[in-house]
Amino acid sequence: MTTAHRSAASVGEFLRRADFTNGVIDDFAKENNIAGSPALNTLAEFINERVLVPEGEWNANPAKTEEGLPAAREAIIGSLSAINEIVPIDKIEQEDVRSIGEGVFLAVIKYSHNCPFPLYFC
Repeated sequence: MTTAHRSAASVGEFLRRADFTNGVIDDFAKENNIAGSPALNTLAEFINERVLVPEGEWNANPAKTEEGLPAAREAIIGSLSAINEIVPIDKIEQEDVRSIGEGVFLAVIKYSHNCPFPLYFC
């Protein structure tokens, strides 16, 4: 999590779904020197649409969601790393992001991370 996200969580504020996704994407981009890549925006949209549970389920049980965030973050970072190894994210064409992401996220989350909540793939 970025510093801002850690601070919000530490004072008991419930982390919004989009903020979680943006924090993970931002941290990954900085660590891999790919900040500003157009594919990152599409990946963030994909994560919100296909990887995380829907907003209602995310908000239904804040304690359960917060408890699952470290494992979810690890699984998403693992998926982003796997994608980046196959095709560098900053080289992926926008129209290919979702098709690449679908298979990689499913494989990493389901088979390597045992589908932690609040991930939707399982």
